[in-house]
Amino acid sequence: MLVIIVLCLWVGDWYPFSRFPMYAKLAPTTQCLYIARADGTPVLIGSELGLQPFVLRKIYNTKIDELKRAVPGGKRSRVPPEKMQAAAAEVLEWFRGKYAAEGQPLHAVPLKLMAENYTVKNGRVRKTTEILAGP
Repeated sequence: MLVIIVLCLWVGDWYPFSRFPMYAKLAPTTQCLYIARADGTPVLIGSELGLQPFVLRKIYNTKIDELKRAVPGGKRSRVPPEKMQAAAAEVLEWFRGKYAAEGQPLHAVPLKLMAENYTVKNGRVRKTTEILAGP
């Protein structure tokens, strides 16, 4: 018994032994957002523009959270699709505005906000790609 107690104290709250749900149990789905040119070629926003890629997802999720708060039950599935598209378009416009102000050549190029969705089910990973905003 003493060995188990010492082992538990030594391990602490580190993955996969954490009691915090965000570390102890991974979500079955995740989403990766990126900017692509009209032909689908990704814009390397990290190396080309110095923008950390997680920033897009954070801005998008903030806008979606605002929309969720405005619907009964606060669920993403209850947000009308046109409002989701408008939120994605706002993120794309933010991106364009940021780089137009800095004189980057991308402000004149047709761009899309893309999402890659990964879902784990029955031990298999399923990937889907969708256009959130853009031509």
